[in-house]
Amino acid sequence: APEPKKAPEPKKAPEPKKSPPAKKAKEKEEEVRKVEKIVGVRATKTGATEFLIKWTGLSYRENTWEPEDHILDDSLIDEFMKSKIVKMAPPGGKYKVGAMVDVLGEADGFEYSWVSGKVVTVSKAGLKYSVEYADFMDGKKHLVEKDIDISRLRPTQSKEAPKKWRPGVGELIEVLEDDCWWEGKVLGFEKAKKGGETVKVMLRVSDEQKGYSLAQARPSCWWTGKK
Repeated sequence: APEPKKAPEPKKAPEPKKSPPAKKAKEKEEEVRKVEKIVGVRATKTGATEFLIKWTGLSYRENTWEPEDHILDDSLIDEFMKSKIVKMAPPGGKYKVGAMVDVLGEADGFEYSWVSGKVVTVSKAGLKYSVEYADFMDGKKHLVEKDIDISRLRPTQSKEAPKKWRPGVGELIEVLEDDCWWEGKVLGFEKAKKGGETVKVMLRVSDEQKGYSLAQARPSCWWTGKK
């Protein structure tokens, strides 16, 4: 009889990444118009990211497209992102037990990262969930996180990018590292030492700039608006 296969070693949770210093607001508040909320996102012809801004006290007709650098409060982008994520929920607005989902990290050093798992419990209102992670272990059992808000869930995304996909400079994408998919902005492309090329990305969680192969990258569904 063949020898039984040994069970693989459980994966450990990755090390958190260091967050960048918070953006500083301009000293003269009177020179800064107050943003009510972000209502859209697009990439310009040069690849830069722009957000459609609804200004406090002005009508929607006076909304303007502004570069990301003009938004001093990162929480506005986070709120916009989560509003798009909630709209990705299945028909009826909630996930069922057994559904495969991606969970948005919120612990220090894991912001703007996604990890796959399976829904194991759902609150009556469908707003809170418990998820069993596929790749992380708690001893001999899969790690389970409880009380996850629906704004941190989306349907599990394909680990492979579409064929012939090539991100543009300035585009927000996701890159795979330590079993997490990290959001980051494309800065450009560089030749790889072993041939081919790598995409240079600035990670949202830390502003760290790193190179990744295209096999480690995929589009960001909340940025593109695709499920």
